[in-house]
Amino acid sequence: MSAGTKAARTLRSRPAITYMSGEFLSQSGTYLSVTAQAWVVLEAGHQPLALGVLMAARYAPAALLGPAIGKYVDSRDPRRLVLLANYAQSLLALAVMALAFTPGSLLFVPFVIAGSASQVFAMLEHAGRMAYVAAIVPDEARARFAGATSSASTLGRIVGPAFASVILTFGPSGLCFAVDALTFVLAALLLPRPRYEVRIAGPSPLREGFRYIWSLPAVRDLLIIFSLVSLVSFNVATMVPLVVREDYHNDPWVLAAFNIAFGIGSFLGGAVRAWLRTSAATSAFLGLLLFGSAFVALGLTPSLAVVPALLFAGGFGRLMFTASSEAVLAVGVSQERRGLVGSLYAVAFTGTTPLGAILVTSLSGNVGTSPTLVMCGLAAIAGGAAYAVSLAVHRRRGGTATADEPASRRAETEPR
Repeated sequence: MSAGTKAARTLRSRPAITYMSGEFLSQSGTYLSVTAQAWVVLEAGHQPLALGVLMAARYAPAALLGPAIGKYVDSRDPRRLVLLANYAQSLLALAVMALAFTPGSLLFVPFVIAGSASQVFAMLEHAGRMAYVAAIVPDEARARFAGATSSASTLGRIVGPAFASVILTFGPSGLCFAVDALTFVLAALLLPRPRYEVRIAGPSPLREGFRYIWSLPAVRDLLIIFSLVSLVSFNVATMVPLVVREDYHNDPWVLAAFNIAFGIGSFLGGAVRAWLRTSAATSAFLGLLLFGSAFVALGLTPSLAVVPALLFAGGFGRLMFTASSEAVLAVGVSQERRGLVGSLYAVAFTGTTPLGAILVTSLSGNVGTSPTLVMCGLAAIAGGAAYAVSLAVHRRRGGTATADEPASRRAETEPR
């Protein structure tokens, strides 16, 4: 049986399907909640900078604790930690719901605190899932499984914002957070039992884990580039509401339409990555270039008829990049270090949001939303060019493990 046939069979297995279903439900609720949070803050009369403060305060604690969380995951049963994180996020969503239903003006500080705590558990969940995937699929199918999982989770970005627009138009915003709480419970119930053994690392200093990851140039360079691009370019949850507020009178249906367009593109980007046979590193590079080009065009073309198509292309490119990068990073390290690299990936992806949200909203307030979009797109294109140079250098030197060459082949040389 060929490797491609084995990977396709893995994607159709019951554990893989239930895992992806849980991702879909969790992300549907999460993006419904993110849409509602941005709407609640702006509707309460706060300025765009307040939205940036909300996003910054939400992600800062998780970013600071991320490496320690990843190290903790590597020394524990990842399945139990994922379940813990899901149930904790459900309880925090109920707390946000209570705040949204509180009469009078929005209690902004408790609203932010609950969001920050939720994001810490989201970091724990992500690191745990990245380590636990090894119990569901073999490394040889990791890149395609990452694409399929990303596709399923970002399908939630279509359902979530669409459902949020219905609730925000016809009902109280607090219902959005109630649905979010329910989806976390369902995601926990759908988490499959392991098919393969997950190796758990013994006690070791955090600096040893950093030293190991730093010794892998392909992993190290991708994490650095990912962090810089995420800092400047990936604050889509902040940028899209600002576009709607500035050009479309904060219309919830326009916000939903834009988020859905981005979500459909993301879904198809993950689906294409699931069936591509090209290397994950190559698809990561191409995805980043597409995302950057789409956002440059978005800043130059404010027409309502064109914006959804550009957001579709941006979503396709970003998901192609992030799913491919996750596969490169996960399979580029030994199994015992995947919780740590998963947390660093999450810090790179969402942990840079605190500074990035402030940067994007400040730029938007000073130079306008359109020039900000152009600058964000150009930064992504520059990141893609830097990654291409990094790949060329590593291949010339003989290369390191990629998603097509699992690091388990050299696990015996890893420092303990």
